[in-house]
Amino acid sequence: MAAAKTLAPKRHWAGARGQYSLADLGGWRHGIRPQPRDYSYRMPRTARREALLSALSLKNRDGKIIVVDKLELEEAARRS
Repeated sequence: MAAAKTLAPKRHWAGARGQYSLADLGGWRHGIRPQPRDYSYRMPRTARREALLSALSLKNRDGKIIVVDKLELEEAARRS
């Protein structure tokens, strides 16, 4: 009795080599494309505060800070 003939020679079967069909690609012939990612980073609050204090102290040391106690206007400017 002869051995049963297989549908395709075993060397052409793709299962062992990780090949896949178009159905596995999500319905598009190019497969899964790279998705846009968001790599934004939220700086810690304490680090932001320290950076602001550092910048203000540098401005203060150079004399570039003006402090206004009260701002008084005689009359608001209006269009006629």
